[in-house]
Amino acid sequence: MGTRFELGELLPGDLLFYDTGAPGGSPSRVTMYVGDGQMVNVPRTGQSIRVEPVAGDYYSARFVAAVRPG
Repeated sequence: MGTRFELGELLPGDLLFYDTGAPGGSPSRVTMYVGDGQMVNVPRTGQSIRVEPVAGDYYSARFVAAVRPG
């Protein structure tokens, strides 16, 4: 639950949803925006937490929605 908005309006703590499964499916990944164009991401169980650019090639192509928890 929360308000959807555009990527240009991101604030730290906003959630970013991506479709990393079959195209057109429900969002299958969520990351958290931490500021300065960066997000916190845990690629899969057992891997380390990474800080990555929101505008990176892989995730940009799979972006579904940005939500500010309410």
